[in-house]
Amino acid sequence: MTYTLIARCPRSGAFGIGIATYSLAVGAKCPAIATGVGALTTQAFVNPTFKALSLRILGQGFPAASVLKQLRDADPEFEYRQVALIDRRACRGEQRELV
Repeated sequence: MTYTLIARCPRSGAFGIGIATYSLAVGAKCPAIATGVGALTTQAFVNPTFKALSLRILGQGFPAASVLKQLRDADPEFEYRQVALIDRRACRGEQRELV
């Protein structure tokens, strides 16, 4: 069983991610956070390129749903992944279904 929380504090604007899973080194593989930009976490068949790519796109001001679509369009195996992200406005995007 895997649990993931991703959030933005409305008072400070800080982002946080909490992950509990069986996978070793999940903290090195899954989360990506940038102050004032957003946060992303990916699990289940992790695509390591998502971390830098999503933060770069979020940093350009794109909303979370648009970033999720761009990740989907760039990855032919996207449907096998679990992805959640939040932008600086606390809007979120997520892909939870596994095929």
